[in-house]
Amino acid sequence: LGPCESFGELSLLTDHPRAARVRAKTAIRCLAIARHDFDRLLGAEPQLAIAMLRELATRLVQFTTH
Repeated sequence: LGPCESFGELSLLTDHPRAARVRAKTAIRCLAIARHDFDRLLGAEPQLAIAMLRELATRLVQFTTH
């Protein structure tokens, strides 16, 4: 992953456990967010919700075509 990228967001949108694991190669800053806070954030920031939908759609296309 690179700067401003995310992982584990599917578990915030579903009731399924997180399937992703990551390990940092260098020092990082990482944000963990609870589901209820994530829901409130998406409600307050529609542009963020749209950006996440686009990212998830892109990943779905990549997953199903490769």
